[in-house]
Amino acid sequence: MTVVSGPIVVVGAGGAGSRLAPEAASRLGVGHVAVSNAASDLRGGRGIEASTAPVINPTVHVIRSAAHRASARVLEAVGGARTVIVMAGLAGRSGAGIAPVVAGAASAAGKTVVSVAIMPFGYEKDRVFGAGIALRRLREASDCTIIVDNDAMLEGSPGLGASSCIGMANAAIMHVVGSIGAGDVPGGDSVVAASSAGAGLEESVREAIKMLYEGGVRGSASQSLVHVIGDDVPVGEIAEAGAAVSGTAGGAASARPAGAGGEGVVVVSELGGASKFDSYDPLGAIPANMTLDWDEAERSVPCALDIAQVER
Repeated sequence: MTVVSGPIVVVGAGGAGSRLAPEAASRLGVGHVAVSNAASDLRGGRGIEASTAPVINPTVHVIRSAAHRASARVLEAVGGARTVIVMAGLAGRSGAGIAPVVAGAASAAGKTVVSVAIMPFGYEKDRVFGAGIALRRLREASDCTIIVDNDAMLEGSPGLGASSCIGMANAAIMHVVGSIGAGDVPGGDSVVAASSAGAGLEESVREAIKMLYEGGVRGSASQSLVHVIGDDVPVGEIAEAGAAVSGTAGGAASARPAGAGGEGVVVVSELGGASKFDSYDPLGAIPANMTLDWDEAERSVPCALDIAQVER
């Protein structure tokens, strides 16, 4: 388990992270900071802009370089926080470029880093590889990485549209982040599974288990935490939900009530081995000292030209 101690601050990286951070911070009763290269993500200018000007359509590498330049301002904004929760959608270039840099800076400053990474849908083929690279970097910089796999949620509930699936994933994220304040944080990497709202407890557990399998958790979980949502759910049913997850995902599973609402579950399973996400970045097996993807992007030599960065 990852030990979380206050003060806590939530950092939303990129578009999706910046939208989710205020609600997550509200649930925890803590402050939040938005960081993006797009001023439109910063809610009226409130936040830190990692400017990529004058580049109009920046690559992940340009955004990452801008994030490095802004990292001192991010650390100043999180102040005396001992735990930093970094939230980002890795399908977008902004989140993929900024989140690993923010997590790395916070970790280097001696803070506990809990990252929430939202992965792309499987049909977003052009985004999977970049998301895989960003996830690898984020995992390396974080004490705990909670992975939300949009593709597994869509596969688990094929009748849902993409927007409904994203809504279900966002609701699951809020349940998970809300539990961080109670110290319910796994160690290492974890995968989130959830059910559609109001499916009924038994059907919800089946949906969640299917999503865990789609997310690469096949009897390899070292432990799981099952949040059971509903109005006064019987204790026996809560125990059965935990036993069902434990018997299929593997490892020990603890279950607890998570508040009122339509019956459903949110499951967080700690990965005990390799997962599908390792194949997103097939170059990840190459040692770092033999790759051309440096942590900090190369810059041109100093000169009198007013150019922030020259990509090669």
